[in-house]
Parts: sequence; C-alpha cells; structure tokens
Amino acid sequence: MVAELRMDAHSVVLLDGDDVRDALLNDLAFSEADRSVQFERLLGLAALLNNQVEFVVVCAVSFFERSFFSKSGGFERVVVVRIDATQEALTFRNQRGLYGSGLGDGPAPNLPGVNQKWMRPERPDFIFHADLSGGPDVSSADFKAVLYSR
Repeated sequence: MVAELRMDAHSVVLLDGDDVRDALLNDLAFSEADRSVQFERLLGLAALLNNQVEFVVVCAVSFFERSFFSKSGGFERVVVVRIDATQEALTFRNQRGLYGSGLGDGPAPNLPGVNQKWMRPERPDFIFHADLSGGPDVSSADFKAVLYSR
C-alpha cells in the first residue's frame, strides 16, 4: 500500500515498529509495558512527521482503541487495519525469528496473540487475512478510497 501511495506521487513515511526499535532505541523488551512505551514513541514520531508529509503509516501492535489516536496524537485521519494471521503463516514467514521452531519458543517470549494478551481491534476499517496463499484480500483501490476520504 505504501508503495502504491508513493507511485501516486504522495509523500509517505512508513514507521515499522520493529525497524524503529532497531534503529533508534533498542532499550525495551517485549512485555506489555514495554510495548506500550514503544507505541507511545511511535505515536510521538508519527506526530512529528505528520506535519511534514501527506501520510504517516505506522505498523505496530497496538493496545489502544481508535479514539486514542485523535486524543493523544491530534491525528485527524486514522485508518485502523487489523491483520489476522494463521499460526502456520506466522511460523512460515518468521522473518525476525520471533517464533523459533514453533510458536512462542523464539527469543521474544511475549508475542501478542500467542502467549501475551492482545486487544483485538473490533471495528477496524480493514481486516487483512494473512495466510500462506499470498497477498492481502483487500484491494489497494478500496484501501486508498477509505484513506483519501478521511
């Protein structure tokens, strides 16, 4: 989606939670408290960048409801995307080695939805189903239509 926005000549910044953690301050673990601190950092960085580009895309596990973004970050346009992934897909993709040889036995013992409680967004704008078959099941045109309407 970010690549398509860029192809449409929009200025877009992608803030991946793991990448930001690795690049800036890798002082946190993966506990619920540390994940909340990390998300607050992402939100602050997004707020800073929001005045400089058209779109800031934040990819992170969130423990917050949609209203939190408006109140805390002053964001006018928020699109919430929930990604539902099968355990098979998580284990297969395992790009960061979080799942080890099976679920929950990798270097990150606190995996949301596996062995850590996670607040599942109940009213997302989109739900992507990630499995072994490939790409998202929502068209980029549908996604951009909602994004542009905000």
